[in-house]
Amino acid sequence: MATSLFLSVQQDPLLLFIMQVALTLALTRILGRLFSYLHQPQVIGEIIAGIILGPSVLGRIPGFTATVWPTAAPIGASGTPYNSTTTFYVVANMGVILFMFLLGCELDQTLLARQWRRSAPIALSAIMFPFGVGAAASVWLEQVNAEGQPPDWQPPSSRAFILFMGAAMSFTAFPVLASLLSSAGLLAAPIGIQALSCAAIDDVLAWCVLALASSFAKSGSALLGLYTTLLAAAYVAFMMVLVKPLLALTHRWLATKGLAQNRYYLSCLFLLMLASAFTTEGLGIHCFFGGFVAGLVMPTEGNFAEELAVRMELVVTEVFLPLFFANSGIRTDLGSLSSARHWGITLAIICIACFAKFTPTCLVSKLVKKRDWRFCVAMGLLMNTRGLVEVIALNIGLSMGILSPRMFTMMIIMAIATTCITAPAVHLMYRNRRDELLGGEDTLPACQQDANGSDAAAAAAAAAAAAAGSCSSAVAVGRQGDDDSSSDACGAADKGSGGAAVAVQQSKDTASNGAV
Repeated sequence: MATSLFLSVQQDPLLLFIMQVALTLALTRILGRLFSYLHQPQVIGEIIAGIILGPSVLGRIPGFTATVWPTAAPIGASGTPYNSTTTFYVVANMGVILFMFLLGCELDQTLLARQWRRSAPIALSAIMFPFGVGAAASVWLEQVNAEGQPPDWQPPSSRAFILFMGAAMSFTAFPVLASLLSSAGLLAAPIGIQALSCAAIDDVLAWCVLALASSFAKSGSALLGLYTTLLAAAYVAFMMVLVKPLLALTHRWLATKGLAQNRYYLSCLFLLMLASAFTTEGLGIHCFFGGFVAGLVMPTEGNFAEELAVRMELVVTEVFLPLFFANSGIRTDLGSLSSARHWGITLAIICIACFAKFTPTCLVSKLVKKRDWRFCVAMGLLMNTRGLVEVIALNIGLSMGILSPRMFTMMIIMAIATTCITAPAVHLMYRNRRDELLGGEDTLPACQQDANGSDAAAAAAAAAAAAAGSCSSAVAVGRQGDDDSSSDACGAADKGSGGAAVAVQQSKDTASNGAV
């Protein structure tokens, strides 16, 4: 009976998909929790869960892949072959479109404009130098990318590969960085404010470069790539200049009538997100960019964007995103690194990535902030966090044919390694010196904070708003490695605007304690 039930699962696409999702969510949750005890982000456990489910570990068991991830399972009486991994891939990528939409909603554009002058030198150095190093390394890595590929594999254009590798070296995982700072209690500290603002600027610029690489990859020629880029720029300008003000006017009009949370209005916003993703994919830029642009134009009056994100975040972050990261792990084949040379190249990529991000951030922080070297080294380590955003970018590169499966595996290992380094390294540096991180030139004495409205706490609240807005700082953007601290951080925020006030007060308390 059990055998017949299992055979019926293989022959029913819905039952097979349910089994895959259940197995993936169970393993990602277990490993995510285990890694939280090591002070690591949940995303690390989710990617490793996918690697375990993929060809690298369980896939080596005879019959496992053909049973759990069949690519030609006979369906129904006709026996039509069915690729189950396609459905899993589509659903997982739909989750990333929703997540990019959440990121766009929660990105505090006012904070970026306000922090631009103070953060620009560090942020620009942390993207320009890594981009140059990545572009230079791509001359060597392009040959590695083409090695061992089947005859029908089409290598990407050199322009697309150079741009992509430059962008891949430039990312700082803003969401993962927010979770690390929050779990360490440093979100309100000067280093937390500085790191978050720099990471936000870095990611926006890196996404622009990645969009350029995507256009060259799809078009195949420089002229068509430039044409695609100009079309994408025109589309973004259309959304920001025309659609964003129109949505703001519509939202204010509906708010006066008490219809700001009307289900038909929210459905129209969701359709706008899908239309934006469809448009960018049609223009030759990946659909993920469309979700992000749609989030940027959402109305911000009355914390509407944050409230909209809270409605979506539980399903997106606890169901869809784990599927995506597990899918990334499943596509990672450690067996493709079949020689010591391949592992040596992987180690070289990790070293290049760390050097390219850490060095300019540390040196420019010293020149601009005039802080001690310990603070500057911590800034370099924090900006070296890649994690979630890097994995999304690497999947874009794989799906567009810019990266070969072997190079994708090498880059995934680099993303995991650079993210795992951050939390333990900062913890060891400041194990008995946490007051140095919480204090500094950006923090006022406690009595002066109370008298003057707490400038440092206000900046911390702004940083928290940039990281999330409400509960998202602990769940959607944070992707906390420590679920207990995550639940505490978002407990009040779930209540809406009142929770936001509590979150701001908590930021003030943290800043005051650090100053004392």
